[in-house]
Formats: sequence, structure tokens, C-alpha cells
Amino acid sequence: MLDFESLLLDPVYAALGVDATFSKDGVAKEVRVLDHRDGIEQTVFIAGRRAAAMQQVPGLNAEDAVVFVRQAELPDNPRGGTITIDGKPYKAMNALQKGQPGHGEWACVLQEA
Repeated sequence: MLDFESLLLDPVYAALGVDATFSKDGVAKEVRVLDHRDGIEQTVFIAGRRAAAMQQVPGLNAEDAVVFVRQAELPDNPRGGTITIDGKPYKAMNALQKGQPGHGEWACVLQEA
């Protein structure tokens, strides 16, 4: 069976993603994230089954500092972990699951650590 989410998400993360480090419980891992630390609008582009459409992101506010990370890279909920981007650490205060488990994304709401 084809993994359509990977077919759509892989190029988006390769082209638009930035390198980051995720750490939790003493374990660190390099990941690629879509960086929206400056906040997002109520509608943001989410690559997925309806990649060409603008979709509401329930649970997020326009002023939230958010990064999206692939569930393929972080299968367990990243809430409570630390995401370091450009040498600056952020605490993942919340993580909302988008897409199919294991194939979609986590929308991580950040707070400066």
C-alpha cells in the first residue's frame, strides 16, 4: 500500500524544513521541522491528504510559536521535550497529532526554555 502522506510530506520537509535537535529523557535526536516560531495565521498550509487545500488547525492560536515535525521522525508524543533550533531551546508545551498515526505530523506549541 502506498504511503501518500510520506509522498507529500517528504518533499515539503526537504525543501522548507530546518534542522533541529529534539531531546527528551536524556536522549537527543536530529530532526527536520517546519518552523513557525513567529506565529501562524488561523489557516496554515498542512501537507497531507489534502495538501493543496488550506485547512483550519484546531487548538492553535495565531500567536502560538509552532513547529511541525514528522511522526516518522518522532513516533512518540513530543510533549515535554526540548526542541533546539539555531542553538535556541524551546519546550514543547503541547503536541497535536495531524494525519495518520506514524505517518502524519506533530504540531508542537513551543515556549522558550
